[in-house]
Amino acid sequence: MLSYLTNFKPVVIFVFSVTALFCSSAIGQTVTIPAEISQKTVAKAEPQPSPEKKATPQPDTASDDVKTELEAVKAENAAVREMLKKMEEQQKVLLDQMDRLQKRLDAPATSDA
Repeated sequence: MLSYLTNFKPVVIFVFSVTALFCSSAIGQTVTIPAEISQKTVAKAEPQPSPEKKATPQPDTASDDVKTELEAVKAENAAVREMLKKMEEQQKVLLDQMDRLQKRLDAPATSDA
């Protein structure tokens, strides 16, 4: 009975560790729409100019659009960097925990005989 409980505890710890690993990675996932689909959706949503009125090119809005897009990309990059830092910290914690668990498994078992 004692040997059964001795083998049971590491198994429970392993199961909870693996569960925590998969739950945290599943929570961190986001749904992304492929660029092709999102561009088609945006293209459909834009109003079409009437044939009577010709659209005049506006150079100021083009440069403003590029600037706002650049700022959006920079903000997105900053968010990705932040997420990568968090993931790196979580990975370090998991590796430390796995090392500790491995050391506990490798340690010689003491018997109370």
